[in-house]
Parts: sequence; structure tokens; C-alpha cells
Amino acid sequence: MQGSPAGLSSDSDVASQRALSLVCRLLNGSDVAVGLDILASELAAAFGAPIACLASLDSGNVIVRARSGAADLPRLPWDEDPDLTERARVSATGVTVPRPGGGSVLISAAAAPGETGWLLWVEDSQRESWEHPLPSALALAAQALVRRQISEEAQARWSTQVDRIARQQRLEGAAAVARRLAHDFGNILTGILGFSELSLTQNVSPDSALHRYLMEVYRGAQAGASFTHQLRLFSRRHPVTPRPTDLASVIHDEETRVRLLWADSPYRFALSDDLPPLAIDADHLRQILAALLDNAREAAGPTGTVQFNARLTRLTADDCLDFYGDPRPGEHVELIVTDDGPGIAAEVRNRLFAEPFLTTKPRRRGLGLATVYGILHAHHGGIRLSAGPQGGIWARAVLPVACAEAPPSEAEPPAIAPGEKVLVVDDDPRVLQFVASALERAGYRVQAVGSACEALDCYEAASKDPFSLVLSDVLMPEVNGVDLARRLRGKNPDVRVLFMSGHVGPDFPRQELEGWQFELLPKPFRVEGLLKAVRGALDRNPIRRPVRPSGTGDGSLYSTSR
Repeated sequence: MQGSPAGLSSDSDVASQRALSLVCRLLNGSDVAVGLDILASELAAAFGAPIACLASLDSGNVIVRARSGAADLPRLPWDEDPDLTERARVSATGVTVPRPGGGSVLISAAAAPGETGWLLWVEDSQRESWEHPLPSALALAAQALVRRQISEEAQARWSTQVDRIARQQRLEGAAAVARRLAHDFGNILTGILGFSELSLTQNVSPDSALHRYLMEVYRGAQAGASFTHQLRLFSRRHPVTPRPTDLASVIHDEETRVRLLWADSPYRFALSDDLPPLAIDADHLRQILAALLDNAREAAGPTGTVQFNARLTRLTADDCLDFYGDPRPGEHVELIVTDDGPGIAAEVRNRLFAEPFLTTKPRRRGLGLATVYGILHAHHGGIRLSAGPQGGIWARAVLPVACAEAPPSEAEPPAIAPGEKVLVVDDDPRVLQFVASALERAGYRVQAVGSACEALDCYEAASKDPFSLVLSDVLMPEVNGVDLARRLRGKNPDVRVLFMSGHVGPDFPRQELEGWQFELLPKPFRVEGLLKAVRGALDRNPIRRPVRPSGTGDGSLYSTSR
């Protein structure tokens, strides 16, 4: 850089142009694939300096990441002046520091709040000063590196989040299909399960072939009902108000079950004594644990080890993005089930939640993970699968902590009061006939109709001998069960209504119906479940105040297509 002033000016202009060109490339992100070593070499060439270095600023520490033009650096400037990095960071232009042996260092730093920053410097033993605009160019280069770092980190986070959102959208599409299947199968199986159960109560000899055939039909219907229940749990998207559950008691039951089922296989349970109650019903929690533990046992094999532990954790908004489901920030209990089996490839793990009906089991059976996902989603929980450090799979499920202690269990319903009058409404003839037959056998007086319009006519005609209960399907053509209940309440605010349905969608008006103390009987159901639900609805205290219905009451809440 020695020579005439004109030559110096010319060299300075060339260096400035190179430096500004490099800054533009960094700002545009056109060299995002360039490594730090190459970037250090380009920095030295752009500033016409023999030495250039890049370092990261992490909690006040300077860590050299790349260098160009010197195998061993002399004593670094900030070693002699600890305040140098802060002055370089707050300066709008680079800071020039003279070297004891001659020459100088031009240094600049930049950092975003809460982020790791960058420190850049160029050094020339023949240069005592750095002409304008080189100091400004170096400061811009440091800012550009910080911006690129933030952009890359944000891009990675957004890419992960977008991918997870896309997968959950596919799950929502599958859930809509499952809801329809659960509803239709529920109607079909209610008739099969109910009539086979009623047939077995007739005078059929237990040793006869007819009894064996009926039992096979009944068992098949029970298996179908279990499958439909899993579909319903997977497709559930409405919020729930669960009873708080003590995790320790459910774990005790599950530990007993798995030790009886897999007597010769090792299990390890570790549970803290101070875990709070969970915001989930005990039955749903058992289904989650059973699915995760059984999956882990099948993966580990008869000689492998399955471990379970639980811990209290607090999720941040970023933590929630790591889970499939609908977790919210706050206190949760994390359930961890691990096995030492062969594991599942990463691409297959990613498909398990993108394709809820995918299974890796040899017999191609089960909806375990889909069921777990549906339950957790409805309870504002989440799940994720990862490879274990020593092989196998780690399944982590999080559930929110309950706000109140578990209430005492309810007493058993009283015996049936004979002669009570029930109006049954369902557009499916099989379901209608089964429900009417079962209630009549139990001593109720029953009138069964196939539409809401018929139900309204019957209810008005029975003014002298009113109905004690209206048992109505939810999804019906023309007028659905909810609008039927609204119209009946317009005539009698104290009317008792029990809904039954294979499945209800997320648009089911639960908040409005809470004021009615409504109950919902899921299809398919057995005779015992039907009678218990009817008895509970009849013994419920009626609400003695009018409830202003929301909505238009024109049947538009549900599709009227079957």
C-alpha cells in the first residue's frame, strides 16, 4: 500500500469496492453455502489485508472460528483491552487498534439481543489507518453475518414448524374421515351388538350350536365396537372437561396388568411421589399408557427391557412445537416409555403421525398411536417419538396438570322405577328397534319414532301423559337432535334429553348444552350401558330456568346427508 497519494487512493478505492461487494453478497444471502474459512479468505482479499479472522461472541467470550493468512495469531487485541469487544459492538464503524510492532487492526462486532454475535477483524502490519469507507464496510459485514445467522436459525425453526403443521393438517383430514366411519359403524354395530345380546338372554341352551353362533356374533360385534371406539378417540377434536386423575393409582393398575400379561419380561417403573393430578380421565390415561407400554414390549421382544418414568416439566411455547397434538405452555407431567428394541427408522417415525393408519406390526393391526394422539389432542397434550441413545424408541407424552383435586366418585344409580315413559328418536331402524326392545324389557313405556318431526308431534300429543325422557340421535336428516331439543325446551324448559350418537363433530354446541346438564351416550352401546345412561338422565335434577338457545335452529349445525 506504499506509493504516491494517487496510487494510495486508487488502491483504497479498489479495496473499498471489494469490501462493499462482499457486504452486498452477505446481505443478499447469495453465499449462504460458503464456509467460514472461505469467507475469512474473501474478507482478507476484499479489504486488501494479509490477515482476516472471524470469531463468535458467546456470553462475552470471543471464540475464533476461522482465519486467513496466518497459521498462528499474535496476542489478540481484546486480551490487552477487555472493553474492546463492547466498544467494537456499539460503534457504527470499525475500531482501529494499533499494533505494538507496527501496523494496525480494524475490528468490528455485532450481536442481536439474546443471540450469539460475530466479531470480525482485518490486520495489516504496513497500515496505520484504514481509509473510508473500509471501517463502515467491516461494521456492515458484521451486521450482515448476524442477520444471516438469525435468518438461518429462524428458517430452520420455521421449516420444522411448517412441516409439523402440514402433518397435523393431514391428521385433521384423516380425523374427519374417521369421524364419519365411527358414526356409521356405531349405528351398524349398535344393532348387531344389541340384538345378539338380547338373543342370548332368551331360552337358548348354553350347550347348543345356536348359542355358540350367537356368542361368536356377539364377540365379533364387541371387537368392532372396540375398533370404533379407537376411531372415535382418534378423531375427537372437541375440548373436554376431565376429572383430575392421580397418576400413581393408574400406574399401579397398569404395572399389575403388564406383569401378568408379560410375566417373564423385564419392566422398570420409576415414579416420583410428588407428581400432581393430571387433567385427564382415568380411563383415557389407562388407554394412553396401555398403548405405549404394549408397543414398547412388542418392540423390545420377550427378552428386552421396557422402562417407564414420569416427571414434572414446564413447557415453553418453543417446547410445544416439538410435540404432535395441542400442548399449551405451562406445567405438565411428561410420561416417558423407552425400550431397547431395534428402533424405527427416522423416515418411518415421521410417517407414523403423517399417516395415522400406518403400522409397523407384522399382523398389520392396531390404532394405538392414532388413539393416543387423539386423546392427547383433546386434552391439550402432545406426543413425540425419538431414537434412544442406546437404540430403541423413546415415546414422550405430555399432559397438563389439573387445576383441582380429583372429586369423589359418584354413587351408583338407584333401581329402575317401572312405568316411566321414554320417547326414542333415531332414523336408523335397527338402532330404533333395539333401543325400544331393551327399554321395554326393563319396564319402561316406550314410543319409538324415526324423525324429529314425528317426535315433536308425539311430544305435543302426550300432554296428558307426558314423556319422562327424550332419547334422541344427534345426526338426523331435516332436523338434527340438538335442534329437536331446542324446540322441545321451547315447549317445556324442564324436558330431560339424552343424546346418542356414533360420533359428534367439533361443531357440537357443548357450551350451550352445558346449561341443560346434557349427557351423550356413544354408539355402539350394550344393554347395560343404555339402561345406566337412561337411569342417570331420568334421575338428574331438571333445570328450572329458561335457557336462551344460540344458533338459528334451522338444522344447519350438522349436515343432513347420511
